Amino acid sequence: AEVVQFYEVSVAFLALESPSCLALRAQHGLSRETLPLSSIARHSVLRDLPIIIEDAWNDDDWKQDDLVRGPPALRFYAGAPIMVSPDHCAGSVVIMDERPRKDFKLGDCDVLVNAAKTIADVCVALQE
Repeated sequence: AEVVQFYEVSVAFLALESPSCLALRAQHGLSRETLPLSSIARHSVLRDLPIIIEDAWNDDDWKQDDLVRGPPALRFYAGAPIMVSPDHCAGSVVIMDERPRKDFKLGDCDVLVNAAKTIADVCVALQE
């Protein structure tokens, strides 16, 4: 809820890695339970820094993604990886919106990154 309010986005969720799909948890504005591994939501799982796509409709790599084509026709994407160890990402905290955010930069990701770190800390503590 804090992430949704801070960024004023219409969609937010946790995308957790599984062998066959992304399992969605804590969804806001999206009623799906899973996404394919080819989804835009997995993009941030592949690196340890946040990913920002200002306007996915104008991005050749993502304009055919189900979440972008719609419904819900989302254009803006930002995802912060949930790093449970230096070389293992459990998933990502994702925010998306119907309107592009041309002025959204890496420095704007602090709340998103902190949410991902908090979730990673909880995951690690549960494994101990």
